[in-house]
Amino acid sequence: MPETWQTLDANREIKILHEGKLVVIKLKGIIVPLFCGVCNTPMRTLEDGLSFRKHECCHWCALEWADSEFYDWENGWRPTKEKIQEVLETRKSTILKPILFT
Repeated sequence: MPETWQTLDANREIKILHEGKLVVIKLKGIIVPLFCGVCNTPMRTLEDGLSFRKHECCHWCALEWADSEFYDWENGWRPTKEKIQEVLETRKSTILKPILFT
């Protein structure tokens, strides 16, 4: 298969590299930044790309603020730096906590 971009669906393109060992998917017409413009964390997942397309932020920020404060978000409201830092600390403690099964 040639290493060129091909249409996957209406919003995405796909490129298969290295004899099918690596698949790259990108959103059409949208360049997703490396870091979220709100919380400055890396944009790593497809969900981040989709959230950026809709809200111009990562998936976590979309869940935390853009979806729950939709009308304010659409009118330009953004959380304070202090609130962002507070949520980032919560994310870190939640993500890094091991799950213990008894």
